[in-house]
Amino acid sequence: MSGADVWAVMPAAGRGTRFGGPTPKQYLQAGGRPLLAHALDALLAHPRVAGAMVALAAVDEDWPDWSERGGKPVLTCTGGGERADSVLAALHALPESAANALVLVHDAARPNLDHTDLERLIEAAENSRDGAILAAPVRDTLKRATD
Repeated sequence: MSGADVWAVMPAAGRGTRFGGPTPKQYLQAGGRPLLAHALDALLAHPRVAGAMVALAAVDEDWPDWSERGGKPVLTCTGGGERADSVLAALHALPESAANALVLVHDAARPNLDHTDLERLIEAAENSRDGAILAAPVRDTLKRATD
């Protein structure tokens, strides 16, 4: 594969109930932009990524109605009740032009995607029949105390 032959799928239908608060995590602001914008822009900045399919909640009043970012298409579909349902819905909604594309799945509330890591992930996925995952070792555990 070469050129713009990768599509991004971004599950963004979650309401952030475990996180708490009135705003879903993907719409929290960081540097004056929602986390979703940071994550989406990091993916679309890669020259191999042709576009993104974002799975949204059936009613999402926070979505900024982007149809493109950085000159690349941003399409939307209705996600499901669980992350896996949203990913499946987004995969089914990809355009015909993405039929043979490598697909990257990246959560909307994960804004710190490094270009070098993304490049390594694409390379690993291309060299594997089973796909690839981007992960980092957990160094700390955070817990909330109520007392």
